[in-house]
Amino acid sequence: MYSVAAIIAAGGSGSRMGMGDKLLCKIGGQTVLKRTLDVFEACEIINAVILVKSPSAVYNTAKYKKIIRVVHGGETRQQSVYNGLLAADGYDFVAVHDAARALVTDEVITATVLKAFETGAAVTGYNVIDTVKTVNAEKIITGTPDRSMLFAAATPQVFRRELLLKAYRRNISSATDDASLVEGICAVSAVVGDRENIKITTPFDLIMAEAILKKRKDDANESRDRS
Repeated sequence: MYSVAAIIAAGGSGSRMGMGDKLLCKIGGQTVLKRTLDVFEACEIINAVILVKSPSAVYNTAKYKKIIRVVHGGETRQQSVYNGLLAADGYDFVAVHDAARALVTDEVITATVLKAFETGAAVTGYNVIDTVKTVNAEKIITGTPDRSMLFAAATPQVFRRELLLKAYRRNISSATDDASLVEGICAVSAVVGDRENIKITTPFDLIMAEAILKKRKDDANESRDRS
């Protein structure tokens, strides 16, 4: 079995939240960061966790046995992930995950990692259900892509470590995800995951996250009642 280190990207400013560090906001009575770290700590396919944080952020991570390193992020997300990638020396694969995606499940993590074991690179996300338009600088619609061919990428994004290192050494840019860097040198598999795996960025996302957690709790209670 391959070894896997999760790189949890927690170095963002959270400015769009408008209420301080978004990772310390609470959903369902627990902080966003705690929920993210808890699921990776419990996921059997993950061997180690590297937390990449802002130099000024203070998080209590003492209880997490899988956290092997806490490293500082850079000025961009790519620089931050690269710092985490260097700290994952010795692991076969890395699973890059946004700390703000606190509702990710064990099932999604495991499915994405297993697909990466097969192909070298895999990204979870979901099929786009909205009609998407392309627009120009004047906000005039210029086209309507076939939505059956569109896939909204999320995280985790899992890669053979040496492959992602090669991609980064070729081009540390302002790309919005790691798959964008890898796509130029390797095919990346898409793993249809869970639309509940939202990225908590704005106050509206906190409302959505609370609703998702309530639905999960209600579903679990209903399942227990049936059994």
